Amino acid sequence: MSDQLKTRVYSRENVILGLVTHLNRHPDDETHRVGVQALIQRRSRTVWMDLPDAGHHETVRCHDSGISVRVRGVLNSPPGGSATMQVADFGPDLSLGQ
Repeated sequence: MSDQLKTRVYSRENVILGLVTHLNRHPDDETHRVGVQALIQRRSRTVWMDLPDAGHHETVRCHDSGISVRVRGVLNSPPGGSATMQVADFGPDLSLGQ
């Protein structure tokens, strides 16, 4: 049973809360790559996602100000691999009054 859990890919619709820790944007791209540090199954993980370039300034503001973000989408988290998310909604987490 424990061997099955170690190799099982976690993939489902989810909401994560975390901090933007990585930003990568190339001038000619229509998207920018973002890393959000969040708790996934009780472990701190960086979740990687591609976001539309139109929201880049808001993402940078959250990163520079340390504002938590709320991300909704399909989370893929393979054991020992990089966690990724296909994003449906991304923005500042307003629940903490920031």
